[in-house]
Amino acid sequence: MNNLKSRICNASCILGVISALLIFVALFLPAIDFSQFSEEIKLEYNLFKVCKNVRLISPIWTGIPVGIIIGAVLMLVLSFIKIPLLKLIPNFVVIAMVIIMLVDMGNIVSWAQDIVEMAKLDNQVIVNSTKVYESFRAGIYMLAIGVVTGIVSCFMRTPE
Repeated sequence: MNNLKSRICNASCILGVISALLIFVALFLPAIDFSQFSEEIKLEYNLFKVCKNVRLISPIWTGIPVGIIIGAVLMLVLSFIKIPLLKLIPNFVVIAMVIIMLVDMGNIVSWAQDIVEMAKLDNQVIVNSTKVYESFRAGIYMLAIGVVTGIVSCFMRTPE
């Protein structure tokens, strides 16, 4: 009985499940904080809302949250499989979504500039990629931690 438990639930499996949960929860935590651009703007957007708004500028953003959810579900399902290379696939899916976000940073900057302009601030606020990176919040960091945890789970030794 004890041997059966160790086969079903090992360290790799546990880390994979934790990774999937972290990635899924990251979609709902604040991802960008607009108070980094100006103290007068008290807005925080989660990754879903960022994607929903930025896709109005660039349609590529429609698939990013879907890709991240697919990656999290795959990670959860593949956590119970003992083939490390197969467990890397969901990590690559999530990493690909993050790369798409970073490559399309110009559209995030444009969207953030529009939000700042709508606030009708008296002083001119410059929004650039550096400011956007500074505005990243827990959601983006948790997404990164989830991916790292998922990669680590792929290299955990499974009991025979």
